[in-house]
Amino acid sequence: MDGYEVGGWGSGWQGKTAFDEQELIQVWIVHHLQIIGEAANALSENTKDLIIEIKKTPAFAQSQSLVTNTNHALSEMTQE
Repeated sequence: MDGYEVGGWGSGWQGKTAFDEQELIQVWIVHHLQIIGEAANALSENTKDLIIEIKKTPAFAQSQSLVTNTNHALSEMTQE
């Protein structure tokens, strides 16, 4: 199955091949990772402590499991 058919945002998820071959996608990803990093670094210590506490909750563990299972399913679909 073509990764493009799986779903995603905008023009569709194109996968690792598109990332490896298209400089525009690489630049876009790096740029957004830099923005996320800057935002994370700007968090107050109180907010960072709160995040640590949230990660200890059962609801957070359940959400992480859901994300992991979804990513695994998408990976299997794109390898067919």
